[in-house]
Amino acid sequence: MKRRFVLTLMLALSLATLHAELTKEQSGRITKTVGQIIGQIHYRQTQLNDEISKHHLKNYLNALDFGHMIFLQSDVESFEKLYGTRLDDQVRFGSLRPAHQIFQRYLERLAERQQMVTTLLEKPMDFSKQESFNPVRDELPWPKTASEANELWRKRVKFELLADRLTYAKDGEKPDAKKVKESTGKIQRRYERLLKTMKAYEEAEILELYLSSLTRAYDPHSDYMSPHETENFKINSIDMQLTGIGAVLQADDGYTKIVRIMPGGPASRSKLIKANDRIIAVQNPGDKVATDILDMKLDKVVTLIRGKKGSVVKLTIIPATTDERKVISITRDVVKLEDQLAKGYIIERPRDGKREKLGIIKLPGFYDKCSSHCRILLERFNKEKVDGVVLDLRHNGGGILQEAVNLTGLFITRGPVVQIKDYRGR
Repeated sequence: MKRRFVLTLMLALSLATLHAELTKEQSGRITKTVGQIIGQIHYRQTQLNDEISKHHLKNYLNALDFGHMIFLQSDVESFEKLYGTRLDDQVRFGSLRPAHQIFQRYLERLAERQQMVTTLLEKPMDFSKQESFNPVRDELPWPKTASEANELWRKRVKFELLADRLTYAKDGEKPDAKKVKESTGKIQRRYERLLKTMKAYEEAEILELYLSSLTRAYDPHSDYMSPHETENFKINSIDMQLTGIGAVLQADDGYTKIVRIMPGGPASRSKLIKANDRIIAVQNPGDKVATDILDMKLDKVVTLIRGKKGSVVKLTIIPATTDERKVISITRDVVKLEDQLAKGYIIERPRDGKREKLGIIKLPGFYDKCSSHCRILLERFNKEKVDGVVLDLRHNGGGILQEAVNLTGLFITRGPVVQIKDYRGR
């Protein structure tokens, strides 16, 4: 289970609203503030220095290009020479010039790689030659030259095409011309989407990537979270509820598609929208016209659709069964994220010639009141006379420390559970 030191900045002067778009001046002020306080409040009690700067740069390069497939070694070396021991100074000055310069180079290289993929897919791939490709490249060096990068990408595309062929083979199908074309098109669109997504990055997203790279230079579990990400963290890890329409959305070739309607939510109760319907516009109270969301990033669409309890949102949709557009109105309400709450069930298994009953509790996070939910499950297990209990924390992402302590108290009556020491040594 991962514990995270979460550094959250809510700067009233910088952010007029939770989802306001940042200017470079505002992000500079935030950067400077983070640089001032992280050395004071982080457990390590280390001020910004050249060593932190080196790790900061390495983290940022890896955050952009974890697989070491985009940048060239010459890019990395030039950034190390220019910023290796200077990022700490840039942070103190509130300058994001290094972040933007490196990000711009990343976009240039990514466009080159995407064009390379397009060129490769225009011709049939030669599968007669035996070659190898390691897709796990985070510990491997960046390609030294453009030709080396092109060769690396040729093998990557070949690897992905072969992976699709193996999928067909498992299904008992042969990769005919139609399937080969589908596979080629899928890979082409994958890298077109990647380039399009990265080109659409806004100031706040670059800032979050850059400052998280800084905080992780102090330890790998420290993150900078923007107000928007803080809200999402609170929804998904603490409150386990949100105010919206109760639908799971997915970006689909420029559209926003309904993947699933959450049972009991506003969308479900309205019976006006179904899975696979596409949303193309959103109108909130006070808006004179609906906002066109075609090609809009999914997190922005989600922000538009969420709102206050009792408020009405108008959605322009294209139903899955027809191309005819229609406008529907849904009243927002609180939606509980039931699938992320504690769940319990009982299994039976043979042991020593007898049937043994085990109660299983799956707990995805230490959210608010999770210990109370687990208490109810344990009481049920007691009534069912289980022989033992398994607490499954394999996918637990953390959460509220006090809830973890309270949960432990359901199993033991006394003794230390956790020891805490803060940056002041207390």
